[in-house]
Amino acid sequence: MSQFDDLLKNLKVLELATALAGPLTGTFLKELGADVLKIEPPHGDVSRYWKNSFEPVGSQSIYYQVVNGDKKTMTLDLRNSTARKQLSQLIQESDIVITNFHHQQAEKFGMTFEKLSAIKSDIILGNITGYGPKSGKAAFDMMIQADSGLISMTGSKGGMPTKVPIAIADILASHQLRSGTLCALLKKGQTGKGSEIQVSLIDSMISALTNQAGNYLMGKQIPVRMGTLHPSIAPYGEVFETADAKSLLIAVGSEGQFQALCYALNKEEWQEHPKYRDNQNRLINRIDLEREIYPVIKSHPAKFWLAKFEKYNIPAALIRNLQEVLDDPEAAHMLVNELKDQIQIRRLKTFVF
Repeated sequence: MSQFDDLLKNLKVLELATALAGPLTGTFLKELGADVLKIEPPHGDVSRYWKNSFEPVGSQSIYYQVVNGDKKTMTLDLRNSTARKQLSQLIQESDIVITNFHHQQAEKFGMTFEKLSAIKSDIILGNITGYGPKSGKAAFDMMIQADSGLISMTGSKGGMPTKVPIAIADILASHQLRSGTLCALLKKGQTGKGSEIQVSLIDSMISALTNQAGNYLMGKQIPVRMGTLHPSIAPYGEVFETADAKSLLIAVGSEGQFQALCYALNKEEWQEHPKYRDNQNRLINRIDLEREIYPVIKSHPAKFWLAKFEKYNIPAALIRNLQEVLDDPEAAHMLVNELKDQIQIRRLKTFVF
């Protein structure tokens, strides 16, 4: 239970978005108490058909269910004038409209901000596209990961480029639209006016490149694939095998933490070693440092190291799979159980505050 569960209880949201970014935004607003109605075309949201091979024939996809939860849904064919009149009435009753139309589609269906404002003057429109509203280019997360440069940095050194195994561009775009929508609500409370928020997947992904973008913008260094390693910090991201064959990742982010690591490993001499005494030297000699750490970590089981690193306040974690993560009682507060059309839906919350 969150202190914000009913924050938006008096707001009505009309969601005409498909796939992930837009619907995830609608789910977020619903979790804050908004009354969300999802409008789908006659063939349904495309994600209804994104089924894993293990899912039963004839069922809705897990993907669709965990993104949309127990939202109310309605089918409207916007090519039909009667359906458009019905939609116009729904817009009059709504505070927020979420779409993912490019400009030509928005014009065709009467879903531009100008036309929505003519129906309801203080409407808030949140629209998500792949490459901006003026581009009709089809876009899915996989394309954006490639086009934004993310995939060029992801994967093992010398290996093939590797995608992030979640739709990270969609998720980031959803976060951008959530922030924009909340800003628009604040503005509306101050001025009484509606707003148009345009969010693209490509901009959302590029804006998240932060320090990696800075390495090029300020240092003219093009980031390369480094696996789990960090380009600016060492030892940070190195993975070691423990005595019980667990994978332990160390993320030392400061000089103080490296000093503590030396004590924890009984290697105090590293503190003043020319190759390791500061971060830049550790970056230059990170392979040698990794080789020296490896046999020490291998000498004891994971529990020993986790306890010792916690004692010395050294950032370290086991690499866990999702069964280990989601079955952990510590994750229980993130789980949502809902019932929709006699189907039990188990999903994750969209916000953590």
